[in-house]
Amino acid sequence: MPAKLSFKQEMDILFESKDNPGVMIALFPSYDVAKQLYIKGGEDIDELHVTVIYIGKMSTLTDVQMSAVLDACSDVSKNMPPIDGSFGGIGRFNASETSDGLDVFYASYDAAPLTQLRSSLASKLSASSVPFQQKHGFTPHCTLKYIQQNESLPYPRLKSEIPSKMEYLTVAAGKTRIPFQFRG
Repeated sequence: MPAKLSFKQEMDILFESKDNPGVMIALFPSYDVAKQLYIKGGEDIDELHVTVIYIGKMSTLTDVQMSAVLDACSDVSKNMPPIDGSFGGIGRFNASETSDGLDVFYASYDAAPLTQLRSSLASKLSASSVPFQQKHGFTPHCTLKYIQQNESLPYPRLKSEIPSKMEYLTVAAGKTRIPFQFRG
């Protein structure tokens, strides 16, 4: 009889741990919205997302911490309705160590409940001793493309505002995603 795997071992398998992916809590737009945001040569269409909280590398989390991440998402999502918002502008972050020395071209995402969502998740994660990245402030955005520091923006503005209703809060690591439907 094979030995029972620990929760962390199960999660390591689930999250393709051989690559030690980063773990984040994010909002993924619908495919129709992602198609409107997509830029040729940019981020893959199925990777476009708005990071709510970046946790860190999978290998840094204990079983208890990973379980707390999932519990926090479950608890918060069941008490919040879907997030109604829109992508309404573009921007550029200067290159940093977190962007591998490349500038970040992004679409901003505006939705009133985002601050409450992030705050609720941060409180639950902190109460469970789950560390998460706090190096940058919270600027809700969807990275469209990483560009060279001297490269011009792919375009100066969005053609129009793009409404986007986010139905799920998602824990993601690499290609693996665990969605939690907003049900409040």
